[in-house]
Amino acid sequence: MYVVTFLCLVDNDLNGPLPPEVGYLIDCKAVGLENNLSLTGPLPQTMGNMTSLFSMALILNGPDFGGELPSSLFRLKNLTYITIQFNLGKDWSLPSNAQISDDTQLEQI
Repeated sequence: MYVVTFLCLVDNDLNGPLPPEVGYLIDCKAVGLENNLSLTGPLPQTMGNMTSLFSMALILNGPDFGGELPSSLFRLKNLTYITIQFNLGKDWSLPSNAQISDDTQLEQI
């Protein structure tokens, strides 16, 4: 059995939405999505299952990738950093029901 602890998808020319199965990488500590100009849609809600997630970077992705961040992300106790920079299209927004509890580590969005 393999365990994914870091998912780095940089310059992979990914196409379409991220599949919900990415959220089942429960041992993954960091996700980097960078320079994938054909990604579309928002992040899947299942990313809230990634209980080990510490850091996520969404940098220089395409014009149809964006939207509301999944509210499930804000319940992750280990998530400390969410970096969103230089994306080419849709803006990312916080969900209206995002609640950061006292037992989370989130320092920077």
